[in-house]
Amino acid sequence: MKSIDIKGKNYKIILIYLYKFILDILYINEISVTYAFYKFKGEFHIGWYLYSWILVIIFALWLVKLTNQYGCKFSLLLTFSLFLLSFVPFTSMLYGGYDNKYILCNSVYWYMWFLFLSIFLKLTINRSITIPIMKYTHKLTIVAGQIVFVSTILIISAVFTHFRFSFNMDFAYDFRADAASNSLPTISAYLFQWARVCIPIFLSMHIVRKNYIRAAFLFIIQLLNFGYDGMRLTVLITFVAIAVPFIFNEKKTKTKIIFPLITLALIALMILSLIEHLFLKSGEIDRVITFRTFFLPNLIGSWFFDFFTKNIPEYFAASIFKFFGFVSPYAEYGIDYLISGLYFGDYSCRGNNGLIADAMCNLGYIGILIMPFVINIWLFIVDRVSGQLNITIKLLVAIYFAYCFTNNFFTIILITNGGIIATFIMNAMNHVDETKTIKSDARK
Repeated sequence: MKSIDIKGKNYKIILIYLYKFILDILYINEISVTYAFYKFKGEFHIGWYLYSWILVIIFALWLVKLTNQYGCKFSLLLTFSLFLLSFVPFTSMLYGGYDNKYILCNSVYWYMWFLFLSIFLKLTINRSITIPIMKYTHKLTIVAGQIVFVSTILIISAVFTHFRFSFNMDFAYDFRADAASNSLPTISAYLFQWARVCIPIFLSMHIVRKNYIRAAFLFIIQLLNFGYDGMRLTVLITFVAIAVPFIFNEKKTKTKIIFPLITLALIALMILSLIEHLFLKSGEIDRVITFRTFFLPNLIGSWFFDFFTKNIPEYFAASIFKFFGFVSPYAEYGIDYLISGLYFGDYSCRGNNGLIADAMCNLGYIGILIMPFVINIWLFIVDRVSGQLNITIKLLVAIYFAYCFTNNFFTIILITNGGIIATFIMNAMNHVDETKTIKSDARK
């Protein structure tokens, strides 16, 4: 019998299958029961269950083959993270009684994502490129970026919260309500949003360079960031920014085990959730992480899909084309609030979502084919401009945007969440202190 190569594809694939198996148990026994009031479906259909495993087997083999062949490119780090955060949980839900058309169309969406990813990876060459207008301004971009984003957080925190330092999750919704009542100038609002990803990038960069005092200062800035609007993502990405540089570096860890470690981390989290249910009879891990990050986005995605199989798409009237005078047919409520109201009964709550919801909302069925292509163009560009950028930065940004893809449309990710600005910063870092970068080759 052939032994399992712990550095090769067998080990990676087995971990993904184990992750899927644990999610199956968690969903059918806990999530679909505890959160039934969200209209999670908990009927068990053996045919769809077998189909869910066929999907995971095929896509896992495909994805692991790509990681072995092309290594730790940004596009693969993001896709792998998103695959675990969104696709595998989707397969653990689909046999519970969801609409057949939604199941099949979401499967096609992911097939198109993997297909275009494979095509663009073949087009990627090893030599990185630079954004022309930034050729002589890389160091200036890094320095100016830190000054601008730090200043933005300090000013907003001073004016609205009087320097409220906090990572206390218990006050997250209170902070969020306070922030919603404030009126920020448009440019300040964008800078604050961009700071959520950019400051952790700089924080991680300073840890890699062993500038721990500067890193500590940026950590304090992130405390102020969370203290203003209470976004949990701020806490998550900050600790990822701190942890990753210590785990993945040339002296301690080879980057070839980065994908198994990501999977192992999520497996450990799922096991802790099951232990909590079994022995403590509670579900705090689900409430804070598992339910909100893995399963709820997929449920909301099914709501968007159902709605736009019966109604006309927005055709980007609420995003890109609103600047040209176009008005969404759902502008009265806003599509996020309308979906929440129709399917959950609460018009004051945002049903924000991404991926297939984005495709259906803006383009209808054709979006299932087009949006994976458009997204992979951006991933291809980031692969090219980031080149041999330190793997810690790539992984940090990939995890951040993988999470964003579960909750936001692509146009929001590029503009509001900082996809464009992060691309420029990664490009600048790729050309500064290149001798200190870690080559991101995860191939066997």
